[in-house]
Amino acid sequence: MNVAPDTTFEAVIDTGTTGLGGTIGVTANDNLGATAIAFTSAGVVEIAPGVYAATLTAPADAGQYTLIWRQGASGVVLGIEDLVVTYSAVTPSPGPPPTMYATVEELQRLLRIDTPDELQAAAMERALEAAAEEIDWELGYTPDLPAPSPPPALVVSVNLDRAVEHWRQSYSPFGVIGVGAESEPIVTARDSWYRHARKLAPLKVSYGIA
Repeated sequence: MNVAPDTTFEAVIDTGTTGLGGTIGVTANDNLGATAIAFTSAGVVEIAPGVYAATLTAPADAGQYTLIWRQGASGVVLGIEDLVVTYSAVTPSPGPPPTMYATVEELQRLLRIDTPDELQAAAMERALEAAAEEIDWELGYTPDLPAPSPPPALVVSVNLDRAVEHWRQSYSPFGVIGVGAESEPIVTARDSWYRHARKLAPLKVSYGIA
């Protein structure tokens, strides 16, 4: 039997003997003497006369194992079956925390949202991250040359102000949009990053060639 790592699968045995429910169970050995799946009789069901099935979780590591059915944890062996885990489970390493120079709670107060739901909180974090990326680009902050810690007050202020704009743009994007039953167009505000760049100018240490 081939299975993917850390996934559930069905182990089945035909013993030819009915009425073993409550005593029959299954374990898995790594063929080197170590237990890969602990013996369990819980959830083993007789799906046909003498035929039993158990739902198990595969080991995380690739390799060949042996399923061992027993009548009791140390009882007589009723049958065995090869179990092959086809590859090892990969545990993703957490990435670096998002760069933000202000907190969701600070943005929440500016937006006057007392109790944001999960989606709103995630949107606030995205707005702060987007604003922080613009600040990093403007001031030349990089992983090798990050912003001072704690960040300057101007950086925090711009992060919040720009994040408010990103939040509002998600509801009223730039350009002409329809409003009302007649879809009467109105014009929304133009991009205002230039204003924020001017605020950050005292912190800028290098400029591109004009």
